[in-house]
Parts: sequence; structure tokens; C-alpha cells
Amino acid sequence: MPKVKSARKITIHEAKDLLLQIKSESMDQIQQKTAGYISEFSTIDGKRGRDLVNRIVTECSLEEDLAIQLVNIMPKTMEEVRALLVGWKKLLTSDVVAKIVSILQSKA
Repeated sequence: MPKVKSARKITIHEAKDLLLQIKSESMDQIQQKTAGYISEFSTIDGKRGRDLVNRIVTECSLEEDLAIQLVNIMPKTMEEVRALLVGWKKLLTSDVVAKIVSILQSKA
């Protein structure tokens, strides 16, 4: 088993990029299932996903954990963002929520 060199939280988009570096015949069952799941839900590349996380953290003053979840889910409306924020017990102004939606929509 390879030794862990470092650990950090990543988006599903970054995980997809990492898993694509492994040949499918070399993957164990968990890696294969994860790669299949990620392929269905990841719509952008890992670098772009990390850029979105960084923008949300910087421009909206949110924690990285929450920013990662928002980028993983990619809500499209203010209502969807607010629904996700309820679980985090976060109350944000409409301006901040609109900024988050704007950042997420800039993914292209």
C-alpha cells in the first residue's frame, strides 16, 4: 500500500482528474465505483473546480468545506443554494447567495 504523502479536501472534479491517472485495470473495486459515480456528476475539470472553491472562499467569506460542497453539487439557483446552507446553519444575505450562484455559473 502506498504511503500517504499529504492530505487535503478536494472536490469531486479534482478526484476525477486523479482517478483518470490510474489505469482502470489497476483500480480496485472501490476506485472503480468511485470513478463511475464521479464520471456521472463531474461536469468540469479539477483545476476549474479548485478555482471555483477558491473564489467562493475569497469573495464570499465561506469555509472551504462548504465551498467544496457547493462546487460538488453546483446549485443553479439562489433557492438551491439556500437549501444547502440550511444544513450548514448558515444565514447569508441575498447578495452573497447571488454572488455564489454567479461564481458557479461562471464555470464554462
